[in-house]
Amino acid sequence: MHITVEQGKSGGAQWGARGPEFKSRRPDFSRGIHSFSDRQMDLKERDKMSLFGRCVIRWVVLTGVFLSGCAPAPVVVPTSEEMEAVKPYKKVVAVVDFSDDGSPIQGVNTIAASKLEGVLVGHFNLVERQRIEQVKAERNFGPPNEVERLRELGKLLGADYVIFGNVSASLGRPEWRQTAYRDKKGRFYGRIWNELCGFAEVTVKMTDVSQGITRYSGKKSAQACDSQDDLSFDDENAFYIASTVKTAASAVGQITGWFSRLEDRYSLLVARALDDAIGNFKTEFRTQFPQTGQVLQILSAKEVLVNLGSAYGIKAGDALTVWEEKGNVMDPKTGLTVVQKQRKALLKVSQVTSGLTCVARGSAKQISVLRVGDPVSTQ
Repeated sequence: MHITVEQGKSGGAQWGARGPEFKSRRPDFSRGIHSFSDRQMDLKERDKMSLFGRCVIRWVVLTGVFLSGCAPAPVVVPTSEEMEAVKPYKKVVAVVDFSDDGSPIQGVNTIAASKLEGVLVGHFNLVERQRIEQVKAERNFGPPNEVERLRELGKLLGADYVIFGNVSASLGRPEWRQTAYRDKKGRFYGRIWNELCGFAEVTVKMTDVSQGITRYSGKKSAQACDSQDDLSFDDENAFYIASTVKTAASAVGQITGWFSRLEDRYSLLVARALDDAIGNFKTEFRTQFPQTGQVLQILSAKEVLVNLGSAYGIKAGDALTVWEEKGNVMDPKTGLTVVQKQRKALLKVSQVTSGLTCVARGSAKQISVLRVGDPVSTQ
């Protein structure tokens, strides 16, 4: 089946079984390239060809500019000296245990731990996975993993914080979905497709090894869907006949099993859902455990240089907050001196220039009030 849309005699698109077909107004080039030097060529024909050539050149130039503007920012890999220099300014974290108890899809705990490490890398000093497993084996750390046992493991690893949690992944049963409508001219459009969704729910806790205090606790969930067997209709009767047949077909139950044994389509959906769920932790970790720096230089009316780079996990597009200190005050309950701060500007990293520096961009109004030495933190 296909949809046919025709416009007036002045030209336009015609939709057929193979998609849009355009009635070209271009001149006929069948005479070959030698026709450019043919003195007998009609002037109108030459003008048309010249206009067409200019349009092609303009399209190529604009396309090149657009694509170059969309190119991903280059990744600046910090040097070993830079990584060593920033170690004292980052907390040591060990992702020690993830459980997938109760998960319909088993074998996703190690995948979740690895993906979470990918979110935390750079922002924290991470204990190597091999080192964690080695110490766990030597000291016979196995389930059940109570908090006190995990704190003990963290001390052996030299970690400031230990992270543990639970992950659950599942696949919904494939379902036939449909949509139908008529446009302003009364033409019918219908679509039927088979949809399958993967789901992931991840719970994360971070405990202070020295004090035994929970520094962070959160739960994130996400889903990823994929469609196949997509059918389109321009005939209403055919659409409703197909709809009746599809929806009456027996649906399979929930898909369960080990992640490593799933079909590619299923495992990719689960992996995508895990990526989205775990990626949602990034902002909260960066806000609650910020990396701090300062404005090093005012580069232009809209850009400043900040001493936070790829060694701190900074990437192009990250948000940075510039603060203004409003003075100190003594807290009578704790006896501590509190530094009062107010947000001065919210900037976006436009370029990471080294492991230790980046260029942050804001409006001219925001940059005009900034000064060298203003404190900066990750958002």
